[in-house]
Parts: sequence; C-alpha cells; structure tokens
Amino acid sequence: MYPFPGFLVLYSISTVLHLGQVVKYRLWWMIPTATFAGILDILGWSARLWSSWNLKLLTPYEMQIVGTIIAPTPLVAANFIILGRVITQIGPQYSRLTPKLYTIVFCCFDIICLIVQAVGGASAAHVANTKTSASMGVNIMLGGIAAQL
Repeated sequence: MYPFPGFLVLYSISTVLHLGQVVKYRLWWMIPTATFAGILDILGWSARLWSSWNLKLLTPYEMQIVGTIIAPTPLVAANFIILGRVITQIGPQYSRLTPKLYTIVFCCFDIICLIVQAVGGASAAHVANTKTSASMGVNIMLGGIAAQL
C-alpha cells in the first residue's frame, strides 16, 4: 500500500495556477516568490513520497526537509509584497510603516530566519550522518521556524 500523494497534487495545482496568474496579469514578482515556493513544495513532497517508499535512504529525507522548510519563506515574501500593495491602495496614512518598509523589514527578517533554519538543518544533517544526537541542530531549526511565525 503506497501513501496517497495528496499534498503533491494540491501543490502542483496551486503552482500551475500561480504561474497562470503571473502570465495573465504580468505579476512577474510572483515567479521568485509564490511560484518558486510552489516548486520547492512540490520537490519537498515528492521527496517525502520517495522517502516513504525507501525508508533507509537519507537523500530523500534530506530533500524533504530542505524543500518543506525553505518553501514557506518565498511565499511569505509574496504576502508582504501584497500587503504593501494593499496599503498603497487603502492609504499609507492608515499604516504604521510605509508599504515599501513593510516589504524590506519583513523580507529581511525572513531571510535571517531562513539562515538560522539552514544552520540548524545543516547541523542536524551533519550529526545524522555521524549517528549522534541531532537535537541541538533540530532545536536551532525549530527556533528559526518559530521566529518566522
């Protein structure tokens, strides 16, 4: 019995729809944000499916971790770009920060959180290869995820 690849199908549909929006509405900033996030999610969930078929392989597990941990970051960046555009439409006087500053501040913070997650993930992956405890790397990665929330 093989696992149902539901998330893989859903992320594939979502990515194709986002790519369609990019072309139709000429929202080119969505390629490195929402579309890239969808591609990373597709890769992550594909690796998860592969990992469920081959439990002893480390490569699909590492690919799954990288894909599913990194993918939300460009998607969140797209949300902050959209937030800046909404604030521009409603009126910057109703916002504490300027629309451009929202994008800059939150995207920079997302990049910092992504670096923390990468350091934790690399540490956990390195220790997993040496068969020792990966708890410190996992805790660092979880700290980066929590800060990103």
